[in-house]
Amino acid sequence: MSNRSFVCWTCRAVRRAEAQYSAARDVVCARCGERMEKLGWRARVPSRDDDRAWAELRELQRAGKL
Repeated sequence: MSNRSFVCWTCRAVRRAEAQYSAARDVVCARCGERMEKLGWRARVPSRDDDRAWAELRELQRAGKL
């Protein structure tokens, strides 16, 4: 198995966790308790205070480009 990046859009936390390809993987944010979403391996996660970069990352993720 390999690790993947998971992101919490609510508090902008990032976590690396093992990817499970055959089953759904629920990763929960340690800060707010929300479900984290898996990012693609090419995604560069911006610093927590860069609002524009987070908005662009979210749009790329929604468009399925990550």
